[in-house]
Amino acid sequence: MQRIARLPDDVVNQIAAGEVVERPASVVKELLENALDAEATRIVIELEQGGKRLIRVRDDGLGIDPSDLSMAIERHATSKLRNASDLEHIASSGFRGEALPSIGSVAELSIISRTGDASEGAMVSVSFSRATPTRPAGHPVGTTVEVRNLFAEIPARRKFLRAESTELRHAVEIVSLLAMSRSAVGFTIRADGREVLALPPAASLEERVAGVLGRDLAGNLAPVDYEEQGIAVSGFVSRDPSRGGARPDIRAYVNGRPVKDRGLSKAVSEAYRALGHFDAKPSAVIFVDVGLDMVDVNVHPAKTEVRFREASRVFQTVVRAVRRALAGPSEEARPNPWAARFARSEDRGGVAVATGLGSLDATREAYAVADSPSAQVWDSTPAAEGASRFGSQVGVPATILGQFRDTYIVASLGGDLWLFDQHTSHERARFEAIERRKAGERAQSQALLEPVVIEVSSSLALLAEEASLELYALGFELESFGAGSLLVRSIPHLLTGRDPAEAVQKILRQIEDGAHTQWAVEGRTHRLAASLACHSAVRAGQKINQPTMQEIVDGLLASEFQDYCPHGRPTRHRIPKEDVARWFERTGWRRS
Repeated sequence: MQRIARLPDDVVNQIAAGEVVERPASVVKELLENALDAEATRIVIELEQGGKRLIRVRDDGLGIDPSDLSMAIERHATSKLRNASDLEHIASSGFRGEALPSIGSVAELSIISRTGDASEGAMVSVSFSRATPTRPAGHPVGTTVEVRNLFAEIPARRKFLRAESTELRHAVEIVSLLAMSRSAVGFTIRADGREVLALPPAASLEERVAGVLGRDLAGNLAPVDYEEQGIAVSGFVSRDPSRGGARPDIRAYVNGRPVKDRGLSKAVSEAYRALGHFDAKPSAVIFVDVGLDMVDVNVHPAKTEVRFREASRVFQTVVRAVRRALAGPSEEARPNPWAARFARSEDRGGVAVATGLGSLDATREAYAVADSPSAQVWDSTPAAEGASRFGSQVGVPATILGQFRDTYIVASLGGDLWLFDQHTSHERARFEAIERRKAGERAQSQALLEPVVIEVSSSLALLAEEASLELYALGFELESFGAGSLLVRSIPHLLTGRDPAEAVQKILRQIEDGAHTQWAVEGRTHRLAASLACHSAVRAGQKINQPTMQEIVDGLLASEFQDYCPHGRPTRHRIPKEDVARWFERTGWRRS
């Protein structure tokens, strides 16, 4: 057995860096927090190769005194703490003094900074734990930090990085997350020379949330404003949780710090359950403000976890805050505060721009939308790909008996009683039809008479660009239209009559959520097809007519895999005729 020995400093730094620097987005987060603590009002982030080659963060903050620069790259050196008692009252974003030395141990790091009372700036650099002395350098008031060749000398770490586009999306998401907590600060991201996110200083949180999430999604949000016994809860939650993605999208902040806290996410979901939304997938931006002594932020080196002293009281306060925001008149009668602010149409070079849900009204005729209040029965239409009737896998087709609770189709098949979930059955049948068509040619699409621009989050805009070929094969024709905007020229024929803005956002969010969602199919291409099938299928709680019920059941019976939808949910349930006979004490009954 080897003798115990002290590890070299460079090894210690790399081990410690593993807790702080996971990927380029981790570096961006740490540098942004330093810039925000320095009271920056404008921050510019530049990335190359998704941050693998270069991360540059420039701010107009207070700057670093030249005499402190060399200390800034030393471990556990910070301007935000002086003694152990300060840990109980942390108001700054950073405080551990680990970020810069950790980054310098796994990359080439350089810092140039100048304070307002200095005539010139100063520069210090460290390359994979090898530091150079501080030297003078020209620079405006503020700080620029450059990180080059992340993990270049640590191949074991670098090989775990994802594709450049994926790393870029993670970085954009981190910036967006921090930007919502500092609406007065301007943020810009440039990736490989092009602007992918532009958030000028916002006059209000509402404006910043719309800029980050997209105005279409923002139009579905209800404001939260509640305070109880020293706990203040504010932000926004979706009025209609069914319009969300494949999973809840909850961004939580504690005293302005973005955190990952299951308790807060569960509290938001519990509020929806209390109002009857048992399968809610809401979007929410929730700010919880408590006394600094009521929360411990020194839980994890990445500073994304917190521990409340009275977690149950915080939980109940969040539940009550969200319930109060959602309670009241029906959505149809309740005025939407976002509508007047954002529902407008603009003209960009002859293209109609939909910047709010209300602005789509003028273009609905182009997609033959049937949203009349009297149109309560979903009917089969020739828009479906392939034949409108599917062949049956059995000799005698199922006999449709009716619809139960506007969700399940009741049928007789092979002498037994069957219940078919109308949504998952339709989804499975359409998924296999899409897959068969996709294998041979591009899916049928419906060109919009007037292209529409929708505003989405910058992360979704990048994802649409990354998946453009797969989306095109399914019938979507999308183009980038500036940071956070997409130009929609066509949508799949299966979605004819649907709101294109909502359809595109739902598809993209399901791709984005793919890693966190249970699927019965693998790969992004197949999950895209599954998402299209899901969003074009009839819904639970939707009245359908007899021919449509027959089409759904026959389509499922003609499918190769009949028992589960692409998300892995059951499609049907068989009740044997013998069980029915026993219920009525007809155990000797043999007629089929």
